[in-house]
Amino acid sequence: MSSKLLSTVEVAEEVGVPRATLQYWIKEGKLSAPKTKLRNGVAVRLWAAGDVEKARKLKGALKRGPEPKKGKKSKGL
Repeated sequence: MSSKLLSTVEVAEEVGVPRATLQYWIKEGKLSAPKTKLRNGVAVRLWAAGDVEKARKLKGALKRGPEPKKGKKSKGL
């Protein structure tokens, strides 16, 4: 990865999680996010390589939730 700053969407792609997951980790205090900055009137977070690595480590440390039960299908309406 280069030393350029990345957007939250780009970080999510690098880490392999949805953007909403990164936002959830931030909300829950599991991940510190860079402060927002205004770019062309839009608030964005600009992530450095170290921030991305922290997100990768967090992803590896967290367990996935329970898998949906298989076999039973919902009846249609």
